Amino acid sequence: MKNFRINNLKSKQDYQKLLLELLTPLRGRYSEGRGRLTLAGAGACYPQEVIELEAFARPLWGLAPFWAGGGRDELFEE
Repeated sequence: MKNFRINNLKSKQDYQKLLLELLTPLRGRYSEGRGRLTLAGAGACYPQEVIELEAFARPLWGLAPFWAGGGRDELFEE
């Protein structure tokens, strides 16, 4: 994320690029059907099933506005 310290997030495209950069580590952690997201070391006291569903849902807080603003990313759209 070095580039964003330099450009100070001046445009919509800067924010879209940052979102994808933040979400990149999630690639490859989705379940086979892509309806759950498995992350190691969750500190929550919920069943694993609930943790995976919540982990799936949280990136949507960024992805929904990203898509509404014209952003595109094949993996997250899939």
